[in-house]
Amino acid sequence: MKRLILALIVMWVASPPAAGALCGKCRDRMYTADVGTCVVCGGETSSGAFKLCKACSGKLGQCEHCRAALAESKARPAEGARIDLHKSGSYNVGRWRYEYTIGAAGSRSEGRHGELSFDDKPIPDVQQFDRINTPWGMMQFFGPKPRRWGNGGWLLKQCYDQPIDPKKGRLLPDPAERETANQHAATLKRGVKDFILLLQYFGEQGKPFYELKLSRQLSRLDRDPFRLCVAIDEKQAFGIIDHLAASGFLGRAEQIDPLVRGEWPGPRGPCYLLTVCGGAATFREDLGWGLPMLKRLDALRGVLEGDAAKQMDLLLGRLSGLRKAWTDAEKKAEK
Repeated sequence: MKRLILALIVMWVASPPAAGALCGKCRDRMYTADVGTCVVCGGETSSGAFKLCKACSGKLGQCEHCRAALAESKARPAEGARIDLHKSGSYNVGRWRYEYTIGAAGSRSEGRHGELSFDDKPIPDVQQFDRINTPWGMMQFFGPKPRRWGNGGWLLKQCYDQPIDPKKGRLLPDPAERETANQHAATLKRGVKDFILLLQYFGEQGKPFYELKLSRQLSRLDRDPFRLCVAIDEKQAFGIIDHLAASGFLGRAEQIDPLVRGEWPGPRGPCYLLTVCGGAATFREDLGWGLPMLKRLDALRGVLEGDAAKQMDLLLGRLSGLRKAWTDAEKKAEK
């Protein structure tokens, strides 16, 4: 019976589910044959790796797996996901709640204020100008409610009608992804004696890019000159796991079923693929290629120590020419 069940799982995974609500990046991937929980409505998803059910994916115009916008989607707002900015009101979508208030409406002292909560709890660890994706769109935090006039709290861009400065504040993780990240971090910590972090490059290359392997236990096979291998202790492994949870990786990453084995062609690249293992749990994510990828590697470097930090510096050093080109392009685009 176990062999039959495993065979059915393999057959299902070998053929990706219907891609009607998957973005181009996720459409050709393989996913586990279990069900998950939609982070918006709490209903069942088509795979345990998905964050949205088909209904919410269609309503919000977002990919079921990664929640990226579906460029060609004819999205319909979910019930309660259209806010009337001209009057005060309360809005609910799934586990989200938004209280929107206009004070001194129509006067020169008119001001707006928004209270945002998830599972009836305020968004934690919020700082001035932090941003978060919600069922109503991107919101930014403008501090506590003003005493007399002015804007405060969580507001949509349409309320204050000015560009969001990405250098002010942080993009906060989805609260449901934060829950998932904490659960996955606990799983990795239970299997910390087998912890492995692997950074692999995919794509064309002239002068080879380095790869990095951080592991509690190195093997005799770790002799590739372009794979930098370092044995780390439990303390450093815990620090890396905490960073991956806080940064959102463990909330977004694809979880691989260890029972399902088979060849995986890998991402098309160019990109770095980050894979993390601990016990029976394995997670991976395509980090892409460009300045955002480098910033994520810089952040990971910030929690490394000793030989692990030195080897990461070597990997990043090989990317120094690209870093300059990507940084210059970003500065040019901002002008």
